[in-house]
Amino acid sequence: DDLQLVKGGPQLRRDFLDLYLAQIEPGYRYTYVDFYKILQQRNRFLKIGFDSAEYEVWNEQLVKTGVKVIRHRAILIEQIKPYIIAAHRRISSAQETLTLEYQSLNTKNLYLMDEAEIKALFEAELKRVKSAEFERKQTLVGPQRDELLLTLNGDVELRNYGSQGQQRTVSLALKLGMIDILTVQRGTSPILLLDDVMSEFDDHRKQALLELLSGISMIKGVKIFLVGYMNCSF
Repeated sequence: DDLQLVKGGPQLRRDFLDLYLAQIEPGYRYTYVDFYKILQQRNRFLKIGFDSAEYEVWNEQLVKTGVKVIRHRAILIEQIKPYIIAAHRRISSAQETLTLEYQSLNTKNLYLMDEAEIKALFEAELKRVKSAEFERKQTLVGPQRDELLLTLNGDVELRNYGSQGQQRTVSLALKLGMIDILTVQRGTSPILLLDDVMSEFDDHRKQALLELLSGISMIKGVKIFLVGYMNCSF
């Protein structure tokens, strides 16, 4: 099912980021919950009708919490990107180049912006879609529409055009990258269970993966259980 991280919709990739952010940054959980509560209330307001004063109040609250969600996600991607790319390079024997880009508010490279700059961008986007929001009666911009863009060799969009083997490789690299950042940030090594992970891998990728897993186990102390291929553990 983890293949859906790559081939599924954007919500699955947002959930993936939020799950690990909640483990790395304890305060993020409350920021995330606050934002989605405000989002639901704002959507209810948009369904009821127009009140200019109340509209501005909901905008202010949405931006205040949404900026923090966006900033956390953008920074996390930059933190884990080297680990994910390194894992992918090892498994693919450097035959492919993976690119990860976090996109929010129709913009990339948000990690370079501070909260004030993201706030200004968010407010500008809300003004741009104001009429459309009242027509469609829902919030059209914000963290609930973020995307983690995954491409190979600069032009192959993995969700729609990657092969099963390529999608599986990237899905696994995402997991291994998160293990690295969790180990660094929390000082404890997680347990990794891999079920039938070798499906649709050629012999080169299987060998590269086994060597990578062995190194992770020995160097970082991660306990790994490999099921379906040879039923072994590291």
